[in-house]
Amino acid sequence: MKFSLISFLLLSALVTFSSFASVDVQLNKTGVFKDTHPFGSFGYPNAKACEEDGGVYNDGLCVFQDGGSTIEIKKNNNGKYDLSVSSVGTNMHLCDYEGEAIDLNAVQIISKDTVGDEANRCEIVVAFTSNDTLSVITNGKCQDYCGANMSLDVENAKRSK
Repeated sequence: MKFSLISFLLLSALVTFSSFASVDVQLNKTGVFKDTHPFGSFGYPNAKACEEDGGVYNDGLCVFQDGGSTIEIKKNNNGKYDLSVSSVGTNMHLCDYEGEAIDLNAVQIISKDTVGDEANRCEIVVAFTSNDTLSVITNGKCQDYCGANMSLDVENAKRSK
């Protein structure tokens, strides 16, 4: 069987790609990740008060550009992680969670609340979609950490540090 130069190059590229595809890259699971988006507050009496806090006043609504979530993951001395998730949204409602996390697998860490009975504890999984992007997924039992209309769930937070 006779191979053309093009066939040889395609076969070489396929072999090279498949050998790199099987390499297991170690993720850096520590750092600060942010998901930033605008949010508004109706709690400002006028444009001057809104603008003094860095917002833009529009028809009774003070809009801030730096809302969203911050996720911070640090390695602690016992080989586990310290996890902090903080979100700010409409009318300055907040979500704040801090806890210890462990590796669930190569691309996820998990943190479980220790308050209350086992069946109703908040559980948070941080899932890395790349070295610089992650999502936070909860089991739906974390509302005690959040204000009205807020959640600890985050999609596609990007590494900032």
